Amino acid sequence: MSSPSVRVNCNINEDAAKILLELKKRGVIQSNREAVVQGLFALHEKVIKLDLEKARLKHLTEQKVYLKPWDEVIGTLTGIENDDSEITALLTCNYQKHIAITIPKNQPETKKLQKLIGQKIAILKTDNPDKPIIIRTYREPTATQNDLSVKLWFRRRMLTVLRGSVFSERFWCTEERLR
Repeated sequence: MSSPSVRVNCNINEDAAKILLELKKRGVIQSNREAVVQGLFALHEKVIKLDLEKARLKHLTEQKVYLKPWDEVIGTLTGIENDDSEITALLTCNYQKHIAITIPKNQPETKKLQKLIGQKIAILKTDNPDKPIIIRTYREPTATQNDLSVKLWFRRRMLTVLRGSVFSERFWCTEERLR
């Protein structure tokens, strides 16, 4: 039985020709035929790796996870898959654990997922019918960082706790200063 054989007769131009000549000069390859064969092997290996990665991601989406109210998942968003009625967000969490979170497609929060690929995000399922899903990135400030009244409440609370302690009140802000 003979092995398959293909005859290729072509010109190699521009950048590809420069690369071929450089590899010949370095002694990495001996002939044009060897360059084409090695290039095909390298391309084939890359395509197989991509196919394996796609199969791995597809396998993850077959194990869909539906969040219950007040469940939260934190991880890096690695991909998104769209179905007719739902969107599957693929997250990589600690220790390279991969999770596929399924979200109904009619949620307004799902529109911003495409822009967040590659970022660390948190997906929270709530019991609020107006906002059942909350998606937050780690670059967004939290509620306590946004709300000055929370900081003031905390300071007032600390003052109340510390008034009975050894420290004198002159070392602490007065309540009037905090307002």
